[in-house]
Amino acid sequence: MVNSKEQKPTPGAKKESVLTPKDKERLDKLFSEVGERTLFYGEEDRDEWISRLSEEGQKARDYIFEKLEKIPAQDPSDKLRDSKEFFKYTNWLEQIAQPEDSEKLGQILTRNDILNPLDRSSRGNIISALRKNGTYENLNSLKTFVENVVKSDELNEKHKWLDLDSVGGILEIIIERTEDKKEIGKLGSFWGIVKQEKKQFPRPTK
Repeated sequence: MVNSKEQKPTPGAKKESVLTPKDKERLDKLFSEVGERTLFYGEEDRDEWISRLSEEGQKARDYIFEKLEKIPAQDPSDKLRDSKEFFKYTNWLEQIAQPEDSEKLGQILTRNDILNPLDRSSRGNIISALRKNGTYENLNSLKTFVENVVKSDELNEKHKWLDLDSVGGILEIIIERTEDKKEIGKLGSFWGIVKQEKKQFPRPTK
């Protein structure tokens, strides 16, 4: 079984930026202008909006994290679908997140309501963000996520396999950019556990 309490606190963790009332007013306006658009490849004006959000730096990302804390991941009227607001903000976050956000990204994956039985859209955004920005500090949250996936009574075997496979992909990338040998060893050991857990479930054919 995965031990999710192994990791020690991150030394020298970056302090959160403080959003002032003026910051929030400015960001409220900016995000209202982004509206309902998603920022996937091929979307109209995608690069322009990513640039504008990125110019706000940590403040824009903290604004999104604050919003996500207050939004249910699942649609209140349809528990089998992600809420549109939650998906929208995770989509924007996936585009502008940075390595210093890795712990907060990992914390989103530990939410119980992120494990929607049919809709992987929002957690797919967070998984994608962690592929690009994940660090050793995500080990603890990834362990918790794997525990929740394996023991979930709602997820089907296809989604369990896909989620575990995604964690393996994140770990592989984190290992590639990690220099500390002890950290590499711990990440590799956990990756081996994830591979074993994944064997419980058949590989999806579609």
